[in-house]
Amino acid sequence: MPKKRTDGRYELKVKISRDGEPRKYKAVYGATLREAQEKKRQLEAEVQAGIDATANPTVTAVVEEWLAVKSIDTRPQTVTAYKCTIKHITDAIGDRQAKSIDVTTARKVITQIATDVSPYQANRCRKLSAAAWKDGILRGVISTNPWDKVPIIPLKAAEKRSLSGEELDKIDKADLLPKDRALISVLRYTGCRINEAVALNVQDLDFATMTISINKSLYHSVPGPTKTKAGVRRVPMPQVLADVLHNYLAHYHEGDILFPTRVGTYVNNSSRNKRWKIISHRIFGDAVPADFTPHIFRHTYASTLVKNHIPPTTAQLLLGHDSLQTTLKVYTHFGYSDIDTDAVRNIFSSERSSN
Repeated sequence: MPKKRTDGRYELKVKISRDGEPRKYKAVYGATLREAQEKKRQLEAEVQAGIDATANPTVTAVVEEWLAVKSIDTRPQTVTAYKCTIKHITDAIGDRQAKSIDVTTARKVITQIATDVSPYQANRCRKLSAAAWKDGILRGVISTNPWDKVPIIPLKAAEKRSLSGEELDKIDKADLLPKDRALISVLRYTGCRINEAVALNVQDLDFATMTISINKSLYHSVPGPTKTKAGVRRVPMPQVLADVLHNYLAHYHEGDILFPTRVGTYVNNSSRNKRWKIISHRIFGDAVPADFTPHIFRHTYASTLVKNHIPPTTAQLLLGHDSLQTTLKVYTHFGYSDIDTDAVRNIFSSERSSN
């Protein structure tokens, strides 16, 4: 029978012990009788499904247990990335009971992350939370997975491009600190990923052979393997890059890490992103292009190689791609302005004269 407490809430009891065990009950409460009855039905369904009714883990506890299992057979840098992503969830509702998270709550959280951070990160949070809840269901501490029912936020794919000649000219003329100039130059003249650039050590630079060895990537201040096996590569160092690096190393650099923090450690994502904003404004002022990220140099490098008749398979090796299709379809960008119209005319003129 329902009982109305002195605080105005309704109380109902549910038998949570199994047959043959000493009787054990658990109380549920509701501001209204209907709410209490709904909680009673939910708890009875959990007991029927074999869920441990005495287990009441928080959202953080469910997430941490899942991460502990994932860390057994997942690369450390991937687990670190998972932790950084799902922290958006634990920051928002980490102290709440996992069983109390319904679809409405989950949807509000994901929507808020999409607004405050990005739709991409919101979808990643949704996916990782769903995986953590699935693990919780397998362990018998929760019964339903609200995250699976949250709609995926549609993402508009950003159009990839190369830097224009005008933009490259602004970069050349910008008043950059030697360290910033060195970083920009490494990105521009090697096409490496930003996490590969900030993971470089001085010994990775070979001025005798004029090459740079790319053999690791930085994951939240921790060096690890490159994104793919093909990512381990040796890239030619143009003279313009060698000159910039010589100046930087001779007058403005100390230690083994090529782009260290003030205390000589590898840079973290937060400080790196803050520095990039400063670099961007030094180059473009208040008119920074929305797509001016470190990765745009990789697209520019790839397009420059192919436009200058470097074989696509060579470009693939220099970029560290597993697939030639990635090199050609994702990283090279051409338009009508890139067509050598005289060369096309000459092909058919030569063909006609030889017949």
